[in-house]
Amino acid sequence: MELQPLVPDTAAFEEAAECYRRIWGRDGRVAFRKHAEFPGYRGFVAVEEGSVVGYAYGYTTMPGQYYHEALRAVLPQATYGQWLADCFELVELGVVPEARGRGLGARLHDVLLGGLPHTTSVLTTGVDNEPARSLYEDRGWEALFEPFDPEGGEPMVVYGLARSPRAGGPVEEGEPRSRTDAP
Repeated sequence: MELQPLVPDTAAFEEAAECYRRIWGRDGRVAFRKHAEFPGYRGFVAVEEGSVVGYAYGYTTMPGQYYHEALRAVLPQATYGQWLADCFELVELGVVPEARGRGLGARLHDVLLGGLPHTTSVLTTGVDNEPARSLYEDRGWEALFEPFDPEGGEPMVVYGLARSPRAGGPVEEGEPRSRTDAP
Protein backbone atom coordinates (compact mmCIF):
# COMPACT_ATOMS: atom_id res chain seq x y z
CA MET A 1 0.00 0.00 0.00
CA GLU A 2 1.24 3.43 -0.96
CA LEU A 3 0.02 6.78 0.34
CA GLN A 4 -0.18 9.72 -2.06
CA PRO A 5 -1.38 13.31 -1.66
CA LEU A 6 -5.07 13.92 -2.37
CA VAL A 7 -4.88 16.81 -4.83
CA PRO A 8 -7.66 18.20 -7.07
CA ASP A 9 -7.51 17.63 -10.83
CA THR A 10 -5.65 14.34 -10.54
CA ALA A 11 -6.73 10.78 -11.26
CA ALA A 12 -6.28 9.96 -7.55
CA PHE A 13 -8.69 12.76 -6.62
CA GLU A 14 -11.35 11.40 -8.98
CA GLU A 15 -10.79 7.85 -7.67
CA ALA A 16 -11.12 9.07 -4.07
CA ALA A 17 -14.47 10.66 -4.93
CA GLU A 18 -15.51 7.35 -6.50
CA CYS A 19 -14.50 5.53 -3.28
CA TYR A 20 -16.71 7.97 -1.39
CA ARG A 21 -19.63 7.13 -3.70
CA ARG A 22 -19.06 3.39 -3.19
CA ILE A 23 -18.96 3.77 0.59
CA TRP A 24 -21.75 6.31 1.11
CA GLY A 25 -23.91 5.93 -2.00
CA ARG A 26 -23.70 9.58 -3.01
CA ASP A 27 -21.38 11.77 -5.06
CA GLY A 28 -18.65 13.52 -3.07
CA ARG A 29 -16.92 15.37 -5.91
CA VAL A 30 -18.40 18.83 -5.24
CA ALA A 31 -17.63 18.68 -1.50
CA PHE A 32 -14.14 17.24 -2.09
CA ARG A 33 -13.31 20.04 -4.53
CA LYS A 34 -14.79 22.78 -2.31
CA HIS A 35 -12.97 21.53 0.79
CA ALA A 36 -9.65 21.37 -1.07
CA GLU A 37 -9.81 25.17 -1.34
CA PHE A 38 -10.14 25.73 2.42
CA PRO A 39 -7.18 27.02 4.44
CA GLY A 40 -5.01 24.27 5.88
CA TYR A 41 -6.39 21.61 3.51
CA ARG A 42 -4.47 18.34 3.60
CA GLY A 43 -5.42 14.95 2.17
CA PHE A 44 -4.08 11.53 1.27
CA VAL A 45 -5.19 8.46 -0.65
CA ALA A 46 -4.21 4.83 -0.07
CA VAL A 47 -3.31 3.07 -3.33
CA GLU A 48 -3.07 -0.70 -3.79
CA GLU A 49 -2.24 -2.30 -7.13
CA GLY A 50 -2.78 1.01 -8.91
CA SER A 51 -6.25 1.70 -7.44
CA VAL A 52 -7.34 4.09 -4.70
CA VAL A 53 -8.83 2.05 -1.85
CA GLY A 54 -9.06 4.74 0.81
CA TYR A 55 -8.85 8.47 1.45
CA ALA A 56 -8.61 10.96 4.28
CA TYR A 57 -8.66 14.73 4.30
CA GLY A 58 -9.33 17.74 6.46
CA TYR A 59 -8.60 21.42 6.88
CA THR A 60 -8.33 24.18 9.44
CA THR A 61 -11.80 24.81 10.85
CA MET A 62 -12.75 28.48 10.87
CA PRO A 63 -15.77 30.66 11.65
CA GLY A 64 -18.09 30.89 8.66
CA GLN A 65 -17.54 27.30 7.50
CA TYR A 66 -20.68 25.16 7.57
CA TYR A 67 -19.57 22.52 10.09
CA HIS A 68 -17.77 25.04 12.29
CA GLU A 69 -21.00 27.03 12.62
CA ALA A 70 -23.07 23.86 13.15
CA LEU A 71 -20.73 22.86 16.00
CA ARG A 72 -20.81 26.37 17.47
CA ALA A 73 -24.61 26.14 17.59
CA VAL A 74 -24.66 22.98 19.75
CA LEU A 75 -21.45 22.93 21.80
CA PRO A 76 -21.37 24.66 25.16
CA GLN A 77 -19.37 27.92 24.84
CA ALA A 78 -16.45 26.64 26.93
CA THR A 79 -16.24 23.44 24.87
CA TYR A 80 -16.44 25.40 21.63
CA GLY A 81 -13.62 27.74 22.72
CA GLN A 82 -11.45 24.90 23.96
CA TRP A 83 -11.76 22.69 20.91
CA LEU A 84 -12.31 24.92 17.87
CA ALA A 85 -9.98 27.88 18.46
CA ASP A 86 -6.89 26.28 16.84
CA CYS A 87 -8.31 23.18 15.23
CA PHE A 88 -7.82 20.81 12.32
CA GLU A 89 -11.10 19.23 11.26
CA LEU A 90 -10.77 15.65 10.04
CA VAL A 91 -13.55 15.82 7.47
CA GLU A 92 -13.45 12.46 5.71
CA LEU A 93 -11.77 9.11 6.22
CA GLY A 94 -12.99 6.15 4.20
CA VAL A 95 -11.77 2.73 3.10
CA VAL A 96 -13.61 0.60 0.55
CA PRO A 97 -15.21 -2.51 2.12
CA GLU A 98 -12.88 -5.05 0.51
CA ALA A 99 -9.79 -3.26 1.91
CA ARG A 100 -11.00 -2.89 5.51
CA GLY A 101 -9.51 -4.67 8.50
CA ARG A 102 -5.89 -4.28 7.38
CA GLY A 103 -4.99 -1.03 9.13
CA LEU A 104 -5.45 1.31 6.14
CA GLY A 105 -7.79 3.62 8.04
CA ALA A 106 -5.33 3.86 10.94
CA ARG A 107 -2.45 4.61 8.60
CA LEU A 108 -4.42 7.28 6.72
CA HIS A 109 -5.46 8.80 10.07
CA ASP A 110 -1.91 8.93 11.40
CA VAL A 111 -0.36 10.38 8.23
CA LEU A 112 -3.11 12.98 7.87
CA LEU A 113 -2.68 14.24 11.44
CA GLY A 114 1.10 13.87 11.68
CA GLY A 115 3.04 17.11 11.95
CA LEU A 116 0.07 19.48 11.97
CA PRO A 117 0.53 22.73 13.94
CA HIS A 118 -2.99 22.78 15.46
CA THR A 119 -3.53 22.21 19.18
CA THR A 120 -6.75 20.24 18.67
CA SER A 121 -8.58 18.22 16.05
CA VAL A 122 -12.28 17.43 15.75
CA LEU A 123 -14.33 15.02 13.67
CA THR A 124 -17.79 13.53 13.55
CA THR A 125 -18.89 9.99 12.87
CA GLY A 126 -22.12 8.09 13.13
CA VAL A 127 -23.27 7.26 16.66
CA ASP A 128 -23.75 3.64 15.54
CA ASN A 129 -20.53 3.39 13.49
CA GLU A 130 -18.68 1.11 15.92
CA PRO A 131 -15.65 0.38 13.68
CA ALA A 132 -14.96 4.11 13.23
CA ARG A 133 -15.60 4.91 16.88
CA SER A 134 -13.22 2.14 17.91
CA LEU A 135 -10.50 3.42 15.55
CA TYR A 136 -10.77 6.96 16.88
CA GLU A 137 -10.99 5.99 20.55
CA ASP A 138 -7.98 3.68 20.15
CA ARG A 139 -6.08 6.72 18.87
CA GLY A 140 -6.97 8.95 21.83
CA TRP A 141 -10.05 10.77 20.56
CA GLU A 142 -12.72 11.56 23.15
CA ALA A 143 -16.44 12.04 22.64
CA LEU A 144 -17.32 15.71 23.14
CA PHE A 145 -21.00 15.81 22.22
CA GLU A 146 -23.78 13.51 21.03
CA PRO A 147 -26.15 13.23 19.36
CA PHE A 148 -25.17 15.85 16.77
CA ASP A 149 -27.55 15.98 13.82
CA PRO A 150 -27.13 19.20 11.80
CA GLU A 151 -28.85 17.89 8.67
CA GLY A 152 -31.68 15.82 10.13
CA GLY A 153 -30.11 12.55 9.08
CA GLU A 154 -27.91 10.06 10.89
CA PRO A 155 -27.12 11.07 14.49
CA MET A 156 -23.42 11.80 14.86
CA VAL A 157 -20.95 11.98 17.72
CA VAL A 158 -18.44 14.85 17.86
CA TYR A 159 -14.93 13.71 18.80
CA GLY A 160 -11.96 15.80 19.87
CA LEU A 161 -8.25 15.03 20.00
CA ALA A 162 -5.85 17.12 22.05
CA ARG A 163 -2.62 17.38 20.11
CA SER A 164 0.93 17.77 21.35
CA PRO A 165 2.02 21.33 20.59
CA ARG A 166 5.69 20.24 20.78
CA ALA A 167 5.49 17.58 18.09
CA GLY A 168 2.41 18.78 16.21
CA GLY A 169 0.98 15.28 16.39
CA PRO A 170 -1.40 13.31 18.55
CA VAL A 171 -0.89 13.47 22.30
CA GLU A 172 2.01 11.36 23.51
CA GLU A 173 1.55 8.65 26.14
CA GLY A 174 1.46 10.17 29.62
CA GLU A 175 0.32 13.61 28.44
CA PRO A 176 -3.19 14.84 29.25
CA ARG A 177 -5.77 13.59 26.70
CA SER A 178 -7.81 16.77 26.96
CA ARG A 179 -7.18 20.26 28.19
CA THR A 180 -9.46 19.60 31.14
CA ASP A 181 -7.09 16.83 32.28
CA ALA A 182 -4.09 19.17 32.44
CA PRO A 183 -2.76 20.10 35.88
